[in-house]
Formats: sequence, structure tokens, C-alpha cells
Amino acid sequence: SNACLASHVCCDARLQVRKPSAVSFEAATTLISTWCTVHVAFVRSRLVGSRRLLVHATAGGVGLAASEYAAWLRLRLFGTAGAPRKHHLLRCCGVRSTASSRQAASCGHSLASQLGGRRLDGVLNSLSADFISTSFALLAPAGRFEEIGKRSVWSFARAAAAVPSAYSVLDMALDVPADPDWYSAEVLQVLARRLEAVVVHGLPLRSFGIEREARDAFRFLSGGANLGKVVITIPVRLGAPSSLAVAFAPLCELLDAHVSDAVRALEDLPQVTDAHEVLERAVRHDIARALSGLDPSAIPKWHHRLLYEWCAAIEPPTEPASYEDVLAVSPRLWPEVGLTQRCASQLAAALLGTVAYQELLFPGGSMELTLPVYEDAVNARFYNECVVAAVDSIIASLPAGRFLSVVEVGAGT
Repeated sequence: SNACLASHVCCDARLQVRKPSAVSFEAATTLISTWCTVHVAFVRSRLVGSRRLLVHATAGGVGLAASEYAAWLRLRLFGTAGAPRKHHLLRCCGVRSTASSRQAASCGHSLASQLGGRRLDGVLNSLSADFISTSFALLAPAGRFEEIGKRSVWSFARAAAAVPSAYSVLDMALDVPADPDWYSAEVLQVLARRLEAVVVHGLPLRSFGIEREARDAFRFLSGGANLGKVVITIPVRLGAPSSLAVAFAPLCELLDAHVSDAVRALEDLPQVTDAHEVLERAVRHDIARALSGLDPSAIPKWHHRLLYEWCAAIEPPTEPASYEDVLAVSPRLWPEVGLTQRCASQLAAALLGTVAYQELLFPGGSMELTLPVYEDAVNARFYNECVVAAVDSIIASLPAGRFLSVVEVGAGT
């Protein structure tokens, strides 16, 4: 499903089967994409017995799943890998014949030597470039080539011209949505039965918790040191209450006490209040000046015309004021003055549509003018601290280790 890194997801019910108790949730996640891909590829190839199969990138998730599947079918497996430690892992998994997955020429020479003049009966390919042609060169005329890669995939015509063998391209991202009933009955339910019978095992994995280790997981992946799969675990807290058991009355008392203390801490509250009144007069003066020569019929958009009507109803101040007057009364209103001065001077242009109001608020995409209004303005700091006090008081009343879900409701700023 989409958005899998979440505690709850919605998906097609046909793509779900019950997890056998013999396997953990972490181990099960390593098999959904890997084993299922391998199973479909092996069903198509119809290889059994002592046939010779080449699986590229055998130390990866699909490759490890394929190596176990091949051992179950008693196939003679040839694998490719990069780092020496990955070759060692493959030998521990029973893959005795390995070659390089970094250089196609070296890979072809090594595999040809190990085959001793014989040809491959099947190829499960996920590599690109020269590895494809090298694999075809080692494939018997009646062999099968299963392509599961995404890059440089050969066309059917090109593959037929290379070797008269069976060639198919497997893309589960397309096949599963096209026929979910087939995927459930022929793939997922088969996986569940084989897990229950302990025929299939989870891949080697390293798990990281999403709450504190998600960044470490991606760093570990980018370092290329992983063998098998990296699993991100999401804590599931069964039986946890869906709401906070917080009494409203005590919370109100705590907030009242905080507000009283915060108001007393505003030693310049009278000056701030007066400065807001001066700012109101300065803005009303700018609005009147912006609308004085504006023709309402020239305003193109209906919602801009509504804004014009609202602005036109505002009476000009009897005593005009400037933004310098505002800062003279209280310099702490600099955030409001900076943003208001820029927007008020361009009000007519914004109504006519010649200037985008987004550009007025966020010039060049910058938050330089807007962010101080949210963080440094006297009013914003006061109410932000009230929110912090409320959250702190709620958290203080909860038991240690309680999981909280935080929902942000906003418009993007």
C-alpha cells in the first residue's frame, strides 16, 4: 500500500493474508516483494532438478530469496555479488559458484570457466548494460531468461535475435494491480502456506525504530554495508486510550496562572498597545491612498473585488500616522511594520493582479518578512508561550513513556 511508514494504512483487502505464527512481523516484511517476485519467476521458468540457474545480485533481497528457492528445487545455482563479504555470505548460504557483479567481462570469464563448456538453463537478471549480453551469451538455446530489472531492459525482438530462448520481463508493480485475485491466490497464499510449513524463511535483516532511528536506517542503506533487508519498525501500542485523560478545569487554572504571569512580565504593555493603535491609523491611511485613484471595474477577479469593497468601507483616519511613528512608540512592533509596509504600498497592484500577493508575503520564496510575525512579534510570542504552557501541563500529568500523536493544523507557514 501507499504510505507504508505509518501505524495504520489502507489497502486492497485482496492483497492481504494472515501472517503465520511461525514468522515474525519483521521477517515477514522481508519476503513480500522479494520472495513473491522470485516465486513468479520460478513458476514461469519451470526449472527443477539439476538444471543450472544464474541469479544476479544474489546477496540482495531477491537474490537471497532465490538462493533458498533454488536449493528447495535442487537446482545448481550460480550467483554474482560485489564485495568479498557478500561472496562469503553466499557460500554460507550454499551458493558454491559465484562471480563478480561489478565487471561484466570478469563475470563472463569466471562463469564460463565454472560451467566447463556447458550452458545455463535459466537466468534471473536484475543487472544492466553488458551483464545482459553476457548472460545471454552463457544461456542455452532452450533456456529461459527472466528479467526483473528496471534499467536497460531489452525488447523482445532484441532478445529473440540474441538467443532463441524464452524471454520474459517481470514487473510486479504492474502485474499485481492488474490482477490482484491472481496475486492473492497464486502468490501470497502460497507464501503463507510455505511459511507455515517452515519451507521459507525470512531474509537476514537489521531493524531500526522509526521514532529514533529512521535517519540511521537511511544512512546505513546509503553506506552499502547492508546484507539482506533493512526494516523500519513502528511501535504498536494496543489498548492505549484514544484521547488524553486531562481534566479541563485544572488545565484552565494553570493557563490562567500562566497568562497572569505573562501579562505582568510585559512591562511595556501600555506602549505596545499604543503602538498597535498608531499602526492601525497608518494602515488605514495607506488603504485610503491606495484606493483613491483605483477604478473598481478594472479589478479582474471577483474575490479581489470583494476585498476592494471591504477596504473601501474602511474610514480614513482623522489623524494620519506613519510607520516611523509606530516604531517611535514601541520598537518591538518591527515585525508587523516590516510586513505591513511592504504589502500596503502594493495594495492597488495586488487588487489589479499586476503583483502576486504571494510575492509580497514571500519575496523570492523567502520567509524573511513573514517569519518574524509568527516568531518575534509581541502577540505571537505571547500566544505561542500559552500553547507551550498548555502542552507542558498536559504532558506533566501523563505517565512516563506515554505515546503522543501530534496533529498540525495550518496553512503551511
